[in-house]
Amino acid sequence: MPHGIVLGMRRSIVGIDNSRRQAVIFDFDGTIADSFEYVYTFLKQEARNTTQFTEVELDHMRKMSMHQLAVHLGVPFWRLPVTYFRGRRVMRAHMEQVRPFDGMIDTIRQLHQDGYMLLIASSNSGRNIRHLLRQQGVLSCFRAIQSSAGITGKSAMIRQFIIRYRLQRRATWYVGDEIGDILSADRAGVNALSVTWGFADPEQLRALGPTGVAESPEDIIRIVKTWKK
Repeated sequence: MPHGIVLGMRRSIVGIDNSRRQAVIFDFDGTIADSFEYVYTFLKQEARNTTQFTEVELDHMRKMSMHQLAVHLGVPFWRLPVTYFRGRRVMRAHMEQVRPFDGMIDTIRQLHQDGYMLLIASSNSGRNIRHLLRQQGVLSCFRAIQSSAGITGKSAMIRQFIIRYRLQRRATWYVGDEIGDILSADRAGVNALSVTWGFADPEQLRALGPTGVAESPEDIIRIVKTWKK
């Protein structure tokens, strides 16, 4: 088994029917886009937090989910829904500052070239997502983008993809960086592939036993292809 790949026994799936096209559904923030600096700066301003955090403290915050980060910085719980909505809208003016993680664009291109159907289910806005993908020259690699998952839930979006494109759950992956992404994949009945470079503590992700854990974008390709065999 290649280094950096962990296959969870809890969610083992066998006997993939290759008569249906395999699909890889991606989360966006923390998975494709390295948006921590924007999210951190925005939430800090929303909380009116003037603390100058150390590098050690920032590294600790990088392992928090967006919800945990917002609460940690001092955004009142009751303001979270409107804060998230405002954050997506304000982000439009800052998309030039948001970059993909190293290796993600090559991974997207390779999966598309290898014939996988690529989709996105994200809580960010479709406009923001399309801007970055278009800027990176990979928008055409994606069949569809579902956004604003905070309203309908990511598991509902995944199920919509399954119905719309007649996907087989056992041959479908949801790639995300947070604990909630694993739970959404489980609820939708698809494979959960967790990445360790986003908004979560990698050890907490592993503890939930997703189907696979990727420590680098290249691992995504290897995990999907290994599971296919």
